Amino acid sequence: MDETGYSDNLLRKIIERIQRRNLSPELLSEIKDDAAWDKAKIRLMNEGRAEGEREKAWVIAKNMRLAAIDFETIQQVTGLSLEQIRAL
Repeated sequence: MDETGYSDNLLRKIIERIQRRNLSPELLSEIKDDAAWDKAKIRLMNEGRAEGEREKAWVIAKNMRLAAIDFETIQQVTGLSLEQIRAL
């Protein structure tokens, strides 16, 4: 099995130790798949969290615009660019 595609040094060390115990290729593949899935879940959760934060910034900016707050203050509070705020 080729472990060179794994950038995580710790994961490679774990796989090396597992291989020394003579696990079947099928079980080793399942373990790798589980580890890859866990990494993907963490990445997707982080992406979802970041997307939620962006959406929240848009809602806040829109409400601030409705309250006639100046663009520079909206930019400071939300982190959105002036172009993004003007597009609301």
